[in-house]
Amino acid sequence: MRTCANCGAKLSVTGPEGLCPRCFLQEGLTPVADAAAEVAPREPAEGEPSASTPPPGSSRPVLGDYELLHEIACGGMGMVYKARQISLHRTVAVKMIRAAQLANEGAVKRFHTEAEATASLDHPNIVSIYEVGQHAGQPFFSMRYVDGPNLSKYVADLPTRLSPQEAARLLVTVARAVHYAHQHGILHRDLKPANILMDAHGQPHVTDFGLAKLIEGSGDLTLSGVALGTPNYMSPEQAAGTGRKLTTATDVFSLGAVLYFLLTGRPPFEGATPLEVMRKVVETEPVRPSKVGRRNGVKADQAAGERGAASDAPIEALSVQRIDQDLETICLKCLEKVPARRYASADALANDLEHWLRHEPVRARSAGRLYHFRKSVRRNPLAYGAAAAVVGALALGVAFSSWQAARALRAEKLAEERLVESEKARAAAEASEARAIAAERETKAKADAERALDRAQEMTKYLTAELFGDSNRAPFRETQLTAWLTALRQAVATNPTAKDMAIRLATIDLWLGETNEHRTLCRELLAWAAEHSEDPAPHQRAAYAYLLQSHPDPEMLKQAVAAARKALKLTSPNFIHRGWMLVVAGLAAIRDGLPGEAEPPLTEALSAPRVSRNLRGLGLACRTIARAQLGRTNEAQADFAELDRIRPAFPAPPTPSAILFLLDEMAVAQMYEEAKALLNEPGVTHASMRATNSPGPPTPPAD
Repeated sequence: MRTCANCGAKLSVTGPEGLCPRCFLQEGLTPVADAAAEVAPREPAEGEPSASTPPPGSSRPVLGDYELLHEIACGGMGMVYKARQISLHRTVAVKMIRAAQLANEGAVKRFHTEAEATASLDHPNIVSIYEVGQHAGQPFFSMRYVDGPNLSKYVADLPTRLSPQEAARLLVTVARAVHYAHQHGILHRDLKPANILMDAHGQPHVTDFGLAKLIEGSGDLTLSGVALGTPNYMSPEQAAGTGRKLTTATDVFSLGAVLYFLLTGRPPFEGATPLEVMRKVVETEPVRPSKVGRRNGVKADQAAGERGAASDAPIEALSVQRIDQDLETICLKCLEKVPARRYASADALANDLEHWLRHEPVRARSAGRLYHFRKSVRRNPLAYGAAAAVVGALALGVAFSSWQAARALRAEKLAEERLVESEKARAAAEASEARAIAAERETKAKADAERALDRAQEMTKYLTAELFGDSNRAPFRETQLTAWLTALRQAVATNPTAKDMAIRLATIDLWLGETNEHRTLCRELLAWAAEHSEDPAPHQRAAYAYLLQSHPDPEMLKQAVAAARKALKLTSPNFIHRGWMLVVAGLAAIRDGLPGEAEPPLTEALSAPRVSRNLRGLGLACRTIARAQLGRTNEAQADFAELDRIRPAFPAPPTPSAILFLLDEMAVAQMYEEAKALLNEPGVTHASMRATNSPGPPTPPAD
């Protein structure tokens, strides 16, 4: 008479792992965390080391030659720690039996059996064991540390789902590793995504030989400490608990279940309880992968686990992935109920997957529609015979009618083909003509844009010379200024990339009081700056062109201030034009009503070893305004006195880039007048600025 391995009760029928029904349910329904999943902090049992409560005199707990860094997993029977081997200075994983299991002789024996079995394996895709030992009565073994998630989390965290080809290649590697273990006489018996770790290079590593666990929240249940295998991934012979000797076909079934998970995002069998799952494993066939909605991510799995298999609520984030019939056949062959109908070995499974990847015929045979049709014919021979006679008669009639109509159809088809060819030729000619016209228009538009830009640049050089009083030029006229501005506007309108010309035009429009044109250009410049998020120059120049006006639009002011601050943020301390970035940032703070924030960047710009005259003038004007707004009148007047002393005249002799200096002179003159008015000194209005010796176009002489 057999007895229960746990309580000693007499057994009338042999149960799974030699347990009575009560112990089987008690052990199988005890939830524990998966060894490869993250676990919440818990209080250690008596005798267990704890990474949060180190022993006296040590920052971390020590187990023999290993310094335990932190707990990375806790299962029904064992715990896993990330540790540092002190003697070899390397990172390892240390696994030890739980203190609560030390009194269970069977659990300790299983722990040692797993350690000894895994230690005999040396394969690149099997987590190898370094040392097996015991410290202070605590059995443990150390193994290679794989810095990565398990396969289930790895798939859930991918930005896109695994393709069938990627899934097949991954399972080939796992199957080769499992076959290696089989060759050394070891069955895993608990293959599942949680027991396959993925490294940083996307390579799988099989781990956890012999330990069973419970996956919380997804229906992925492990019979903790007794049932060898996870119900969702165990073979029918494991789930039946008949005591029949398990073979390599058991692991082949689990490999098929893992492939099923990679293709569909769910295990082949699910249920509300472990017993329901095991009943389905034994009695029902899995749904074909091509008919299963794939779960996109972990959240859908968790939702399904929380609702339970019996819930009628719809599961969101499901989609059906197209799966090749041969790959589906390979998967379903692994999941056959009868072990003899599965692949003879894990190596045979890997070979068939490689055949599929190479687009070669696979050795698995599909029980498809033809198979079911033959079965139906054998069950109803008379009915199918009569149907075949009717179909034959109809076929003869159709063939005769088709022969009569063939000649007419052939002639009609020939006429249609000729008509189609004619239409194609006409359409091709029209398309070619349209392309030629479009190309001609594009060429003309480019030529017009280039001419407009060349004309604007030539007129800019000419007008610059006139403003500097070149005696070799004809007298300057008001019509020349108008023509120049017209050329500038045409060049900017036809050349989207001519932003330097646009900045010049915006500054001149502001100076001449053309506020609408100035606002339109600045809006385009700010949009241009937004397209160059990592280049400080467009932000600084767009902000500079708009912030010179003393009464800006609130919405555009907000954009210009943001552009000025971003330009300064993107500028390194050694940037050659950082001084301009600082002054524009100070001007932005003044326009934003924050004079206190304006003074530091202005002072930094003016304190630089080498500061150009225009930059110093603009910086002094802005700092005068900031200090006056802060009520520091004496300092503001001192800045203004220096500004009044260095306020430059037009640069000479004229050069092709002289217009840039002219625009900066306009900016200095604009801010000079603002500072002067703020200090309640005799001011010069914006309109009278042209009649003074301040920078700006002279009043054109009379014709």
